[in-house]
Amino acid sequence: MRSADKKNSRKTGTTDSAARRRAPRPAPSRSASAATRLREESAEFAQLKLESVFETSPEPLAISRVSDGAHIAVNQAWCETTGHAREQVIGRSARQLGLWADAKDRARLLEWLDQHGPVSGFHTRFLRADGSAMDITLSCRRIVLDGEPCLTYAWRDSSNERRIARRIAASEERFSKAFYAVPDAIVIGRLEDGRIVEANLGFEKLTGYRAEEALGKTTLDLGMYPSPELHERMLRRLRDGRSIRDFEGFVRTRSGAQRVVRFSIERLVLGDTDYGLAVMHDVTEERASAKALAASERRYRALFDHAHDAIALISPEGHVLEANPAFCKVLGEPGEAIVGRSVLNVFADSNPEREAARLAYLLEHGVSRGERRVRRSNGSTFDVEVSAWLLPDGNIQTIARDISARKRGEALMRKAARSISAHTGTAFFRSVVQFLCEALDADMAFAGELLPGGERVRTLTFWRDGLLAENFEYTLVGSPCVDAFDRKGVVVHPRDAARLFPLDEGLAGLEVEGYAGTSLYRANGDPLGILVVLTRAPIERPRLAEVLLEVCAARTAAEIERAREDAGLRARLAELEAKSAKERRNSARAKHPVARR
Repeated sequence: MRSADKKNSRKTGTTDSAARRRAPRPAPSRSASAATRLREESAEFAQLKLESVFETSPEPLAISRVSDGAHIAVNQAWCETTGHAREQVIGRSARQLGLWADAKDRARLLEWLDQHGPVSGFHTRFLRADGSAMDITLSCRRIVLDGEPCLTYAWRDSSNERRIARRIAASEERFSKAFYAVPDAIVIGRLEDGRIVEANLGFEKLTGYRAEEALGKTTLDLGMYPSPELHERMLRRLRDGRSIRDFEGFVRTRSGAQRVVRFSIERLVLGDTDYGLAVMHDVTEERASAKALAASERRYRALFDHAHDAIALISPEGHVLEANPAFCKVLGEPGEAIVGRSVLNVFADSNPEREAARLAYLLEHGVSRGERRVRRSNGSTFDVEVSAWLLPDGNIQTIARDISARKRGEALMRKAARSISAHTGTAFFRSVVQFLCEALDADMAFAGELLPGGERVRTLTFWRDGLLAENFEYTLVGSPCVDAFDRKGVVVHPRDAARLFPLDEGLAGLEVEGYAGTSLYRANGDPLGILVVLTRAPIERPRLAEVLLEVCAARTAAEIERAREDAGLRARLAELEAKSAKERRNSARAKHPVARR
């Protein structure tokens, strides 16, 4: 290696040592000359070896003067790493080349050299010729070349190492933050003996043990695993290099409670030691919720499938998503034919504008109720009461209850009111029994009054097979009418009435199958009469029979009582009229005795 003012041997192919060999020398003695030549050749050989090592070193090497910092030698690796050509570097300092990313680092390096001597492992940043930065690790020491104090320094590009180190540090930081911040319980233990070496806050929350208490102990020592055999099997699996994923089991806490957890355990090799990293996710509440949800779903499904009311799930666009058996039954079609159908084809009173208005109301209020008409597959319609509410998923749950019977009942009530209020006397009794037969599809009906003594009944009006029939009397004993008086209300025998009351020959004679009757009373509570409906077939709607008889009973009793009062009044008037006539005749005789003779 030579100073900058000497020719570079790599560039010129000559060296100072070669020049010295060519220069004339005084002729020494033979022995002295040989010794001198040997020393010179050894020095030149050493110099050549040094230059060869300097130039071929894979690490960037450079020599600079202390006085001005100018480079007097750089090797090929230095040029390739920095991107500077050798001829542009020799004679120029690092500052002139803009090599130091931070000039303060150079000052610190020189200060260290002055105070401590050679420097090794000095971390700084150099700038390449293109301005890009690189992390380097530098070694430097002072030397003297040809009497000139110099610095020789070697460095290597540690950008990749520093980048890896930063990534490792960042990874460790992320792991540390995740380890302690994750709510799940995380434990690290040695696979050799299962002893815990690290535990996070999630572990403390799950088990009730502080991390300090758990360190150095196994989960068996803490009594966390109900089964030692399971614990050993898990360790064997990990030692064999197999992971454990999403395994559910029980963990016993410090208080003795059992929690359901989902395990995931991975094998870690840190240095020469094998560890297991276990993540335990507490799913106790989740499982309880899932169990409750499953039970709720079963209850809902049972209700949905077995409900008497028609239930359907409808999309916000107005299409049937699901229909229960009752819904299918009322429409007269199988479920697969109904699902996907628009409600416009289900409700007879539907049109796009009305459905849009109903949906808007439902979205605003969350629930709606109303009466609709449903169209069956055969084209017939019937009335339903529909309740609809908005579900969290945006779909609409609807329940439709058939109110055809109620509508018919309401119509019957209105008709009954008209029948009761429009007539009096015999016309009233006829209208009542006729109405009952029509409303209940009955074959016969009569209104009767209790005769003196309370053992017999005489009919006031008897409606039979659509016509007025001749009135009759019958004995209460053995008749179902006795029950009506005993219970003071409606008595219904939907079928087998003649068989249940064999003593009542009238029932058998009329071929009666169904009986419904209610006792009638005066305003003071005394028994007055009875109102009866008879059918030759079983009574299909006994409840309706009860309601209609109750509705008609009070007015019928009042009309019987009024008729009796009218009859009594007419009898008294007739008696008074007869007495008055007699008195008038007697008075006339007294005035005309001759005429009497």
